[in-house]
Amino acid sequence: MLGEALALPAYSPHAVHAAERHWPQSNCSLDLWITYLNHLGLAPEALMGALVQLDYEGDQFTFCKFEPADLASMHGLVLRELAMFDRLQGHVAAQVARGHLVLVELDGFHMPDTRSTSYKREHSKTTIGIEFIDPDKQLLGYFHNAGRYVLQGEDYRALFAIDSVDRQATGALLPYTEVLQRKRSPLQGEALRTAARAALQQHLLLAPVVNPFLAYQQQYEADLARVIDRGNEYFHLYAFNHFRQFGAVFGLLDHYLRWLGDGALLPLAAHCDHIAAQAKLMQFRVVRAVARRKPDDSGRILSDVAERWDAVIGGLRQHLG
Repeated sequence: MLGEALALPAYSPHAVHAAERHWPQSNCSLDLWITYLNHLGLAPEALMGALVQLDYEGDQFTFCKFEPADLASMHGLVLRELAMFDRLQGHVAAQVARGHLVLVELDGFHMPDTRSTSYKREHSKTTIGIEFIDPDKQLLGYFHNAGRYVLQGEDYRALFAIDSVDRQATGALLPYTEVLQRKRSPLQGEALRTAARAALQQHLLLAPVVNPFLAYQQQYEADLARVIDRGNEYFHLYAFNHFRQFGAVFGLLDHYLRWLGDGALLPLAAHCDHIAAQAKLMQFRVVRAVARRKPDDSGRILSDVAERWDAVIGGLRQHLG
């Protein structure tokens, strides 16, 4: 059977995935963890302090992920790479049978929950968390982005290369795979928030020294000219790796700082929300510039964003010591 990806009704999306937010989704890694931890009844917010490390990398903004050390220390979950030496289907089935979540980088071309983006349109790498598998029925249950889904039939066979010859014979690479294991009970309540604040202090030590938005501003005019020249298809790639990455991260930081329950952090949370909104505005401005094939002055928005970044990171460093 082709093209079925049914969202399982037992799952209710986390508040940060609400449609009315500036950025309902961030990237496949952050969204997967938020979704899965929310499904377990755990607080993904505890891991969001790592997002202060976001930087401008010269050609993109950091593709932020949660830190495995935080996952282990706060939620008792250990993430390890799984060696791939045989058929992927067999490895996944063995680990799921042990009660583990298996995280695999697969091709969105074969994943019907990406119907509005890559499904049967383009090949794109994305990470899913597999919670159950039935090789006999060719049925797969998995977490991806902000939802919980099942797929089967032709899509299953394509993802697991059921009909292909042995990969060892062709030299094809097996996908990068990790396995999540629960080692102890998670922290709860104030103990969890205390651990999250301590982790934030450590992440601030690794936050950029140079304001990333001032560095981006120096490159922005040339970037905008290139996006306009290459057109709408390239715009989507550029926007995902720039506006969505820093916009979604600061949207999550807004939520995180409020979750910490410290009233002194609320003004900093408001700055984060403003940065998320400005990222959305920049995206709208650039798509309009692409349509008109004419540059605009949207780069001026980065001056405001840079000031807000200084206020957030400087304020956190001062408050947390």
